[in-house]
Amino acid sequence: MTAIAFTESTLHNVKRALKASFTEAKSSYLTEALATACGYRTHAALLADLERSNQQDPDFIALDDEDFIRRLYALEGQSVQPDEDFQCFEFLAYPDTQGIISTKSTKFYAIEYKSERAKAWRNMMVAGINAGITQRLFTVLPDDNRWPGAGTSEYDRHLHPTSSIFRFNVGAIPAIGCVSDAGFAELSIHVAFWPSEKAEESVRVYDAGFLPGEAFAAGWFERQDGAWLQSALDFNLSCRRNRLAEIASLEVVPRGFADRGNFKN
Repeated sequence: MTAIAFTESTLHNVKRALKASFTEAKSSYLTEALATACGYRTHAALLADLERSNQQDPDFIALDDEDFIRRLYALEGQSVQPDEDFQCFEFLAYPDTQGIISTKSTKFYAIEYKSERAKAWRNMMVAGINAGITQRLFTVLPDDNRWPGAGTSEYDRHLHPTSSIFRFNVGAIPAIGCVSDAGFAELSIHVAFWPSEKAEESVRVYDAGFLPGEAFAAGWFERQDGAWLQSALDFNLSCRRNRLAEIASLEVVPRGFADRGNFKN
């Protein structure tokens, strides 16, 4: 899986890489299939959003390999084979790697969220990271921390660690998050759903339990080797029984990063 900056130059860069790899495909087919990989029904719809986007401070979007292949094959009148390997974007030879981010670590396929607790932890963490990105507190880029007092160098951040508290909602669920610099381009992310009155103080603590709210999750966001939620074997989650199923059933889509990946010890 690959994430790209949603800019005209990056899309052009990806298109050039696709043309070099899919040499027999029509340029117009590649254009439409790329738009589908970006989450759009048509290239025209993509262009409309691209015109409204901030080219100097773009969002990052994850390219969907399977959607790309299925759309390209449909345009060419081909059938997708049962054993089709949909991976393509991570293996392209990009003319320029600026604006291209890997989101698939070596342990991507080894990690699964099977239990309700694992799914709930995943959903809370992804929701918190999404909110921080939406509020421009940080991005998926290494060391791109923007909250007040984030520091300008790793030395400064080590001497004066900072954090930022932010509020958001996941559907009808009120939430609060805390982000802090963990060093080496990683972020420490804490999230509480249905916050308590003491949430702003207690959500900063890694093992806060139920003090911040009805549900609390904590983890780390990788940004140095790629962009993904680091998946530990022991999920840091405290959740009331009557809230677990609701949180586990949420549909939360990562914004330009993967919801699983290697954990650094």
